[in-house]
Amino acid sequence: MPFVPLAELARDAERRSYAIPSFCAWSAEAAKTILAAARELRAPVILMHSWSEISITGPETVSA
Repeated sequence: MPFVPLAELARDAERRSYAIPSFCAWSAEAAKTILAAARELRAPVILMHSWSEISITGPETVSA
């Protein structure tokens, strides 16, 4: 599943009349579960993450 810029997702969602759900992924396990469901459904999602988490784990770990 590729990462796609939000602007591109929003244009497609508007054109095709669908919503893009956004989820707070507070842990790696939560992020994996969200992405697994999105992959199975072949549906885009937005993963949100707080700056406090990034400061603890680092952006490389979060993005992996």
